[in-house]
Amino acid sequence: MSTLDCKALQDRLNNMSKKASAKEMDRVLDKGDKVVLEAMRETVPKDTGELRDSLGKIKRKGSGFNRTSVIGIATDDREVIERGYYQEHGTRRMAGKKWIKRGFNKAKGDAVAAMKKELKKNLMR
Repeated sequence: MSTLDCKALQDRLNNMSKKASAKEMDRVLDKGDKVVLEAMRETVPKDTGELRDSLGKIKRKGSGFNRTSVIGIATDDREVIERGYYQEHGTRRMAGKKWIKRGFNKAKGDAVAAMKKELKKNLMR
């Protein structure tokens, strides 16, 4: 007769929560950010290229497994931000192209897969 030792599993789970620091989670989020930003760069309107070049990580918030990344138009140039907003949502004379939403939805599955892979790699060290 054999018994199942849960002590090893409990130690492993405790160790995982300790490793879920902001630095570790930032590495995981970076993998997802790259995938989503690449998809957004494919769907962005390419009039001058200025809007495409302004895409990036805006900020990170939260801690541990609740850490999130905000990505989009990362510039201080108000004109570029307005152009991106109008291209996404439209005006009363122009329908919005929803390029941010399309890019995000297109890359969501791949981003989650990349993040899972990175998380598994980081936590199983």
